[in-house]
Amino acid sequence: MNKYVQEDQQKCLFKVNRKAFIDPQILDLEREEIFSKCWLYIGHESEVPNVGDS
Repeated sequence: MNKYVQEDQQKCLFKVNRKAFIDPQILDLEREEIFSKCWLYIGHESEVPNVGDS
């Protein structure tokens, strides 16, 4: 079992340890497995009228 995830389908339990969100190794893995694959261009910052708009 993963040290950050506790899952028990019988009890409908799924918990993620808070440390998973600050562990540098997980960040590196996410960068590699998610963000290094490809990026989709959705627009340029000049196309956003106000700071904070999405």
